[in-house]
Amino acid sequence: MMTSHSLWIINTFTLLLISGFGTRHGVAGRYPVPQFAYTDTNVTANVGERAVLVCRVENLGTRKVIWRKLPDVSPLTIGQYVFVNDVAMSVQHARESEDWKLIISGVHSSHSGEYECQVPTADKQMRKQFYLTVTEKPTRYPHNSHSEEVIYISDRQHVNTDEPFQISCNATGVDFVPDNIDWFKNGEKLQSNVERGVSIKFSVTMETKTIKSTFRVEHARMTDAGTYTCRTSNSLVESTSVVVLYATSKNSKRVIYPERNVKSEESENHVRSPSSPTNQGRSSSPVCHVLLSFIIVLLHVV
Repeated sequence: MMTSHSLWIINTFTLLLISGFGTRHGVAGRYPVPQFAYTDTNVTANVGERAVLVCRVENLGTRKVIWRKLPDVSPLTIGQYVFVNDVAMSVQHARESEDWKLIISGVHSSHSGEYECQVPTADKQMRKQFYLTVTEKPTRYPHNSHSEEVIYISDRQHVNTDEPFQISCNATGVDFVPDNIDWFKNGEKLQSNVERGVSIKFSVTMETKTIKSTFRVEHARMTDAGTYTCRTSNSLVESTSVVVLYATSKNSKRVIYPERNVKSEESENHVRSPSSPTNQGRSSSPVCHVLLSFIIVLLHVV
């Protein structure tokens, strides 16, 4: 049997616990009271698509956000932890963000229904209801939609060394945008390399379910020549080739004769030149002989 002293201790501890909990969670006004902010509560998704329910809570503090699917009592998620055996279910929350997103990947008809976002507090239970509608895929018509997955890549190209070049690859899905595009050169996977000047960039267009990837090299080398292949996450593959040409400088395009030929040509011109001392001597020798003969004949006559 408990004594009056024991009951007093228990009651005092209980009051202190309740008081501390209430003060910490806004009952005594020390912290702001949490409240729901506006988000869309009616969400529609086609079968196989991803559905996202967004619960935005201001002044959440240290409290936990709980997602439930009504009328079930057991929670789907508490905070960032998932408590159901459904791989399609996940919760997403970025640090410092007020959004707590319940994400259902690849929804099907059983996911349709009413969901509830809860925030437990000391004085009340905050609740906000959402409704998810899962519909069948819309009928596709040839005039406004493609009926098969397609992929395109840049044409074969030639590039000079030290010049930039880039290759683009576009892939379009039927129901979803392909998750990713990988690049390969001669069968080996390529990655971005800042020091080498190699970059790979992506962009996505949801309206056409298209993903685009661009592979770029700032300064081409002879070793960059080869066959380039882009492959999507759903195994669409396309290839092209790059031919790298050795680019010479402007000076190297001039025709330069070998030095020995120039010297031999100068020597030949020097020998043939009538103004050279050697040619002058040879050309004057016959004149001297004629003049000398004339003087000798004249002396004999005299």
